[in-house]
Amino acid sequence: ETKFDLRGKSKRRFLPFGDSVKFVFSIFAKVHGFVSSANYGGKGWSTLLAAAEIRHRLMHPKSSTELEVSDSDLNKIRDGADWYFKTRNQLVEKATSAIKNGI
Repeated sequence: ETKFDLRGKSKRRFLPFGDSVKFVFSIFAKVHGFVSSANYGGKGWSTLLAAAEIRHRLMHPKSSTELEVSDSDLNKIRDGADWYFKTRNQLVEKATSAIKNGI
């Protein structure tokens, strides 16, 4: 994605993590002829976003205390990853079915 400033110079702009996941899931579903049924309103989605924030905190720490990982952090990461893989697997199952049925 490219963004232009007032002088016409281009700057690369990246989608936020959550928007990227939504985009990929929706495009994957569209290509295979169905609408994504991912639940972006539940606890799983919010824990995935929280896990991404933990990742950002660890990769770009502003202090040494930001490198600490609590049990709560680990639970958020686990729950977010569980939601992601469960949702991805559901999409792959629907795509496999669509392919078998000739889209």
